[in-house]
Amino acid sequence: MKLVAIFFAILSGGCLLVIQLRKNLPLFGSIISDEVNEKLDSTDKKLAIVALISFMVCIAFLLTSLW
Repeated sequence: MKLVAIFFAILSGGCLLVIQLRKNLPLFGSIISDEVNEKLDSTDKKLAIVALISFMVCIAFLLTSLW
């Protein structure tokens, strides 16, 4: 169970890293700025959705492993 959570955490971080590298953004606070929302294309938005979903799955697996 914990390995699946780690996999989804790495997947989520990888998606966010790809967005950051594609747009040459600064390291911190760049994903949530208004300027970035105008620069994002459909591929970046899909990567952000995958990152969000995989992060939520990671948290769900971690919480179920605690029970």
